[in-house]
Amino acid sequence: MRGSSTDIARGSISLRLCPATIFFATLVLLHATQRATAQDSPASATSTSNNKSSERKPERNLISRMAWVRMEIVGGRIAMLGHRCGQSRIVQVGEPNELPYEQLSVQLQTETLLLHYEDNQTERQIKLDLDDQQRITLTRTGSSPSADLKFSQPFRGPITLTIGRDSPQTYTAATLWHLSLAQPQLCEETLFPLLETLRPHWQLKELSNGILQELRSQAGRDVLTERAQWRDWVAQLNSDDFQERQLADRRLRAAGQGVVAWLQRLDRKSLTPEQAARIQDICQGLADLSTDSPQRVAAWMVDDRCAWLALLRHDNLDVRVDATNHLSVLFGKPLAFNPIGDLSDREIQLVQLQKRFGK
Repeated sequence: MRGSSTDIARGSISLRLCPATIFFATLVLLHATQRATAQDSPASATSTSNNKSSERKPERNLISRMAWVRMEIVGGRIAMLGHRCGQSRIVQVGEPNELPYEQLSVQLQTETLLLHYEDNQTERQIKLDLDDQQRITLTRTGSSPSADLKFSQPFRGPITLTIGRDSPQTYTAATLWHLSLAQPQLCEETLFPLLETLRPHWQLKELSNGILQELRSQAGRDVLTERAQWRDWVAQLNSDDFQERQLADRRLRAAGQGVVAWLQRLDRKSLTPEQAARIQDICQGLADLSTDSPQRVAAWMVDDRCAWLALLRHDNLDVRVDATNHLSVLFGKPLAFNPIGDLSDREIQLVQLQKRFGK
C-alpha cells in the first residue's frame, strides 16, 4: 500500500492534470501516508491488530517486523542487540484471550535491555525472555509432549537444551556451536528451526556445517608450539621487570582473536593478581562483537578439546578420523580411540576420554 501511494504521488507531479484530479490524488496520498504512519506506530499497531478485519496475518514475526532488536550469535552465544530501540516499547497483534495472539515488549532499564515475546497459535506456543540477569530463555510448548523444548542461556556459563515434557532429555554445552558439534541432528531438527522462526533466513544449519568443515581443515595443525609461546608470555606478565611485562602484554594482544578463548579457559586460581588483571584487560581490549563466521569460530575452537572430543561421536567416519588425529596432536601422544571400531567400543573409549580430558 505504501509503495503504490508513492507511485501515485510521483505520477501527479510529473503529469499535467486538472485541479480536480490533483486534489483527488492528494487525498489518496494523505490517506496512505497516515495509514503507513499508523502501521509503524507501536500504539496504533495494537489498535489496528484488534480490529476484527479479514487482513491476512504477516508472515514475519513481530521481532523481525518491528526491528527494535536483532538476534545474532557472537562467540557461540545468542546476543540481543537493541540497535533500533531507543525507548521502552510494547506492541501486540490480537487479543490475549484469543488465538492467534502475538506480543513483543522491550524495556530499557539504565543500560540493561529486557525483552518478552510470545507467539500463541492453535497448535503451539513460543515464548522468548531476556531478563534482568541477562539470561535468555526460549520455550516452545505444543499439543505433543515430545515437541516441547526449552533453551536456556545464562549470562555466563554453559547453555542447556531440554527436549520433551514427560521424559525430558537435557543437553549441556559450553556454547551453541559446541552443542551443534555434539548433537548436529538434534540442533538441525529442533533448535535451529525454532530460532529461525524468530529470525527468518538465519541459515544456522549452513553456518554450523561451515564451522565443521573449517575445523576439519585445521585438523593436524600443530598448535602446541604456539600455545607454549602464549604460556611463556602469560608467565612474563608476572615478571619483576616492567618492560618485560609490557612486552608480553603487547605480544598477547598481537596474537589476535584466537588468544582470547585460550586466555578465558585458564585457571584463574593459578594466576597472580597482576596476571589476572592484565589478562582481563587483554580480553576486554580484544573483545569483538562481530557475528560468528566459520573462520572466526574455528580460530578459537582449534585447540578446544571438548569440541574435538564431541566430533569423535560423529556419524561420518572421516570426521572421526580427523578428530582423532587432531586430538593426538593436542595431547602430544596417540589417542586411545579407534574411529573405525564398533559403536559400543567407541562409546566406552569416548566416555573414558571425556572423564580425563573433557573439562
